[in-house]
Amino acid sequence: MKKKLLCFILLFAIVCLFASCGTLEKNEDYFTPPALSGTFTETFMHNGVTREYIIYIPDNLPMNAPIVVGMHGFTSSPWTFKNNFGWDKLAEENKFIMCYPKGTNEPFTDYSHWNARIPLSTTDDVGFISELALYIADEYQADKNRIFAVGFSNGGYMAYTLACERPDVFRAVASVSGLISEYSWKSYNPNEFNAVKWLEHSPSNPVPVCHIHGTADLVVPIDGSDYLSAFKPGLSAKQIIEFWAGINKCSQKETKKLTKNVTATYYSSTESEAQVWYIEYSGWAHYWPSKDYIVDKPSEINAQDIIWEFFSLYQ
Repeated sequence: MKKKLLCFILLFAIVCLFASCGTLEKNEDYFTPPALSGTFTETFMHNGVTREYIIYIPDNLPMNAPIVVGMHGFTSSPWTFKNNFGWDKLAEENKFIMCYPKGTNEPFTDYSHWNARIPLSTTDDVGFISELALYIADEYQADKNRIFAVGFSNGGYMAYTLACERPDVFRAVASVSGLISEYSWKSYNPNEFNAVKWLEHSPSNPVPVCHIHGTADLVVPIDGSDYLSAFKPGLSAKQIIEFWAGINKCSQKETKKLTKNVTATYYSSTESEAQVWYIEYSGWAHYWPSKDYIVDKPSEINAQDIIWEFFSLYQ
């Protein structure tokens, strides 16, 4: 009898415990992602090739969160971009998804690269990155109207290529120490005689662009000089920015000093919200400018903070 009473009391306690919990109400402001928050290395099949990427999911990811795609430089890796350039911290603070795709190894040197329409490979990186970004948006119920791309060096070239070819996917792009490929310039510049592709892909909404470059960069010289024939556009960073400001119909221009060696020029338009930012860093070499990532010398700015401020204009 005592055993039966004990079992009854125990069963009653369990029922009360679950009843006290009640039914959890669905919170429409937050989304439980397919994986817990944190860093995950994933694969994505594209054109029959298994591609790799790293994804960072912040705690309490909101519904319709933005996505930022960060592209590493030539010979580098997504881990280098992730571990050194400060984007996970920004993602956690501002609740956006951070994606770090991995480039493939090009056949001549076996170094990792992005095919930003340069004759190093035939890899369809435009298709891979675009489809990956849209897949992540579906998987995590993110905002497809707020997908951004940022790249360093060769990754910066790739950001410009995405702006040219997939303005339907990427709301805004940023390039750090990367110019624009000769193919993209000649094919998408409406002032070029043979710019057929510009007529095919001209964005219905102009693509905002942010560009950060050091004047002492000898790897990708800011003046557009020929350091590697495959990459060369023959254009300086200023020429590219002025071209893009023209495309975005930016008739207003403001220049101001951010620090002793950093000058910002902001181009804006009365016809659209698509701004163009140009940040020139005097004496800075081919490194990502970050106060937490000290290589050649301490940086006066955090490039990631400037870029996120720029992306945040399009929320």
